[in-house]
Amino acid sequence: FPVRLAPDSPVDRDGFIDGLARRGVASSVHFIPLHRLTYWKSSLSFDPGAFPVADAVFPRIVSVPLFSAMSEDEVDRVVDAVRAVLES
Repeated sequence: FPVRLAPDSPVDRDGFIDGLARRGVASSVHFIPLHRLTYWKSSLSFDPGAFPVADAVFPRIVSVPLFSAMSEDEVDRVVDAVRAVLES
């Protein structure tokens, strides 16, 4: 499940990921703007700043666990960890 950190978040994306990991919750960066991927960078030529919204959001998106068999306790654990990191 993607989480977008607010611009004024007390932690950056790496700090958020580290904080979740310290609380036993895995997370990852899954949203990478296409124009930043190697294939597209080498195949197409984009002007710098051509995708300002994607570039602005990219450093603030983190994926946290979500799956169909997730128990209520697991959901609560992820939510509690997210809150703890953002409130620290």
